[in-house]
Amino acid sequence: MRRIPLLTATFLLIPSFYSAAAAPEQPEERSPGSLPKMEPGMWQITVTSTANGKPEPKQDFKVCLGEELKDLAAYFAPQLEGVQATCKRTRQPEADRKLGYRMQCSGADFTVDALTSVTIENSRHFTMSMRTDSRAPGESAIVVTQGEGRWIGACEPAGK
Repeated sequence: MRRIPLLTATFLLIPSFYSAAAAPEQPEERSPGSLPKMEPGMWQITVTSTANGKPEPKQDFKVCLGEELKDLAAYFAPQLEGVQATCKRTRQPEADRKLGYRMQCSGADFTVDALTSVTIENSRHFTMSMRTDSRAPGESAIVVTQGEGRWIGACEPAGK
């Protein structure tokens, strides 16, 4: 079996999170305690991370989001990709505009424990944080990730 370095395995933990550029807050229709809706369109996502206290390169990209925003709990749920592991994902108690998860995974020679929190500020802005503790024989990694997503407009037509 191919051995994947622990830090690489940690970065394979993929939450569908990001934050969008500042835009005027839109009125939201929602029931008390539920998550605000997010506006489909082009989102600017910025992600910063530290691994064992050392900064990692900043990630900044644009993504067109549509259907995936219909189920925000599913969209923001973390997933471990690229390695074989058994994972238990537990949704944390929801607070106003916030949702969170704890995901615990174990594979042949490693464990991952991740806490994720997402705050949906309004329909055009969210923030996210994740703390991941990964362990394998002889190595460990604590990765702290902050993300922000901002809606920047309509999606560009396909083919452009």
